[in-house]
Amino acid sequence: GRHWESRSPAMGSGASTTGGALPWPAGYRVAVYPGATLPEGFQIGAPVAGSEKGVGFWRLGGPGKARLRVLEDPNGLVELKESFTVGVCFRAGAGSTAGWDSILLGHDNKHWLAMPGDDKTKLCCLNVDKSNELSADFLQGWVQVFLRPIEGGTSVLAVDAEGLLDLGTFPTSLVGSKLRSAGWAGNELDVAGIAVWDRSLSWGELQKALSPPAPAPPDVERQLPKILGQVTDLKGNPLGNVSIKWKATGCLSDEDGQFQLEDDETDVPETASQASGSSSWSCLSFECEGFAPTMVRASSSDQSVNVVLRPLSASAVFDGSAGGCVEDPVTGSSVTVPSNASSYADGRAVTGPVTVSLSVIDVTDPKSLASMPGDFSAIGADGAEVMLESLGAAWINATDEKGEELEVREDSEVILDLHTEAKANAEKLGATPEMWSFDTASGKWKLEAADMEIDGVPAENSMRRTAREVAIKEAVPVTRRPRKSKKRVKKGMDEGLDFDPEKVSASWITPEQFMKILAKEGEKSLAAPVKKLGYWNVDMAYSSPNKAVLLQGTVVDANKKAMPDVQIWAVGKDYYGQSPDKTAADGRFSALMVQFDSTVDVQVQYQTPAETDKKMDVFYVGGKLPEHEASMGKALRNVPGRYIKSETEMKWTKGSASIEWDEKRRRWNHSVADRVLFCLPCDEAIEAVETTPAAEGWRATSQTNLPAPCYRRSQLVTTETFGPFSTGPPGNFVDIGELCARRA
Repeated sequence: GRHWESRSPAMGSGASTTGGALPWPAGYRVAVYPGATLPEGFQIGAPVAGSEKGVGFWRLGGPGKARLRVLEDPNGLVELKESFTVGVCFRAGAGSTAGWDSILLGHDNKHWLAMPGDDKTKLCCLNVDKSNELSADFLQGWVQVFLRPIEGGTSVLAVDAEGLLDLGTFPTSLVGSKLRSAGWAGNELDVAGIAVWDRSLSWGELQKALSPPAPAPPDVERQLPKILGQVTDLKGNPLGNVSIKWKATGCLSDEDGQFQLEDDETDVPETASQASGSSSWSCLSFECEGFAPTMVRASSSDQSVNVVLRPLSASAVFDGSAGGCVEDPVTGSSVTVPSNASSYADGRAVTGPVTVSLSVIDVTDPKSLASMPGDFSAIGADGAEVMLESLGAAWINATDEKGEELEVREDSEVILDLHTEAKANAEKLGATPEMWSFDTASGKWKLEAADMEIDGVPAENSMRRTAREVAIKEAVPVTRRPRKSKKRVKKGMDEGLDFDPEKVSASWITPEQFMKILAKEGEKSLAAPVKKLGYWNVDMAYSSPNKAVLLQGTVVDANKKAMPDVQIWAVGKDYYGQSPDKTAADGRFSALMVQFDSTVDVQVQYQTPAETDKKMDVFYVGGKLPEHEASMGKALRNVPGRYIKSETEMKWTKGSASIEWDEKRRRWNHSVADRVLFCLPCDEAIEAVETTPAAEGWRATSQTNLPAPCYRRSQLVTTETFGPFSTGPPGNFVDIGELCARRA
């Protein structure tokens, strides 16, 4: 048999015909409908067909007692074998006489399909005088019903406005029965077509043939920025309830530390490079009680980030008018607040208790180094962008007894003393450490003038060129805490010093001496008075082309396919610093700035599906909702987002929206406030566990005519490390080749 190709909306309920043709699967043994060409030898008797809105049909039963009869079937085309499917398209007509209206009748007086004349919300199979009823309250207008054999009876499928529906099972076998007639009914019955297949059509075959075309997806003019990631502590434990803010949007991390953000207000260009410092990058902030806040820089395209929060190292409460000191018991680093050094933002003095908190970044610990805010980019003295190598950093914060944020009084300062085991090859860079503050507006570090000391002795750097001209008696010593070094102080040297200050001209450390001290092993004290709170960093700057190399390469997946929009990080192996870049559409990166004559690892961060479907993300590609009527706005806005799976049933929820299995339709339903908007038809799946809603194929239901969103398991951020790589002489472009990620 050929496929019935013609379609018309007149049939409704998924049954579309013109002139009797139906969109049923091909391969039937015989199809009977007005105007059909019947197989050789097969003959029927039927009244004159009618037509209504392009639908051809026979009006049977009722006062006219018309029947459609099978007169000749020499080849047994309508005899039901062990495997079969019977399809019929009919419509209940006038009349409400009690009794059974037979739709299809077998030669053995089995009514394959019938319905009560006075209750047209049921279907039944009548075997002589025994009936089996199934509820079918949609029996209005044209209806399609399919019968298939199953163990112990006959499966009944139907098509309503929502598509294919499993009505249940008749406990009567039709195997061996031959179709004798249609329309043996006391009430009128219109029949548009009957077909018999010699196989049991699968649910998927029927669903595919009967479903209307899905609406075309909306045109996507641009990708809206989306950020996905995870927040952990220094031990790698996930942190939940972290407050995350980005531009005008925000969220909280879940119990697994995972989060995702999407912003539809951006108008930044898509072509800006990460290394250029373009405005296409903005700040993403993270705050959690008991931890120091941090910030990362986010791009205008998809980005994957792993964020590390660092716990507070120490806190102390003291009288603001008296001042005090907070010391990290692990590193010995401290912050000293002089008397009356704190004030409110409007300049008012603080008279009550002050809580001062300190969180120290130990750059020799890779996890702690990864908690550094920003991306190690900074703005130098001449306004040029540079990258930083860190020797140590800290976050300082002060609040009053009500939790209101405090500042350093305009004419005062606090003393930060960082104790660090880090060493650095400052001579290679030709630079001495400087004090840098973190600018939360730009997400970059800013060079600050500060009188630094190393191990208690003033040190000269680029921001303190007049150091040699300052007399010892005029110098105001920096108040610092004694170090808790486990190493013995050399004989003849002051406590905490690795050199004899008497041998240094005017008790100043020259830049050359500063560099030599930094190259030594052991603990060092780097102290300076600072005029504001927040993040401070002791760093040396380097930039391209004189002090840096630009790494190039390509990131591909396990199938050698280019991976675009992948976050790249270079991590120094012989210096404490990192630098970022991103891959382009072809998987290439070309602006990964690193120190020259160094060794680095390259980390690749990308998204991979979670191993389980505990969480599911629903989204529209591009981030924009499709055009819709105003009445659909509220429901549609509730569709995108992350859905959490129930622990007791196959159901995912997000507020008033839910995704759950519909057993009768063998599909997943996506509802908002009990209104089914989208569905995922499945094949011959019997149980929900045999399938997953995180798949392609979602489509609109009859309650909406909108393109369906995308559904997928939640994504995790995976980090792969490649290397080590040698960087070579300054000013070069070094191609490190192809980085093949494990992602398939």
